[in-house]
Amino acid sequence: MNNSDSSLKWIEAGYELFAREGRDGLIIEKLARQLGKNKSGLYHHFGDLEIFFSELIKYHFVVIEQFCQEASQLQKFNPDYFNLLIKYKTSSLVQMQLRRRMDIPLYKETFHKVRKKTEKIILPLWSSYIKITDNPSLSQQLWDILRDLFFVRLNVNNMSLEFVQELVEEYLKIIEMIKRLSIPPK
Repeated sequence: MNNSDSSLKWIEAGYELFAREGRDGLIIEKLARQLGKNKSGLYHHFGDLEIFFSELIKYHFVVIEQFCQEASQLQKFNPDYFNLLIKYKTSSLVQMQLRRRMDIPLYKETFHKVRKKTEKIILPLWSSYIKITDNPSLSQQLWDILRDLFFVRLNVNNMSLEFVQELVEEYLKIIEMIKRLSIPPK
């Protein structure tokens, strides 16, 4: 890849477009129109759409690295993690696109690499938040369900602090009901 400002603009615009529309929406003509450029510019910088897409995946890892650096400084799951998710809205939407198309090996591999990297940082905050620090396996399982629920319900139009808060509150109510049911009566 030609590491110029121009090629970075193609990557950033493509990343946004992929986040919103997935791979099917990643059309060179549409991307060129958004940038006010000729579509030959993509070929000049990347050769073809496949190389461009592999550069988008590399860019996703760069963004996730930045996300993880910031996440490592978080003190609380709520509101710190929620606010970070909103700050990194586009990368959350990219993860959503990857999660929804796990039938594509590159998507599945990328999704899981990012998941493993981010969970190392987020799981301790999550476990503390749900007050299940003594059972990491259960905490992980509950997180897995919440994460998948997040990606199922997420879309470009609802990615907001309110959406995240409502989803987590709804999920926490269920966890609390289960906790109450599992406590034997006195």
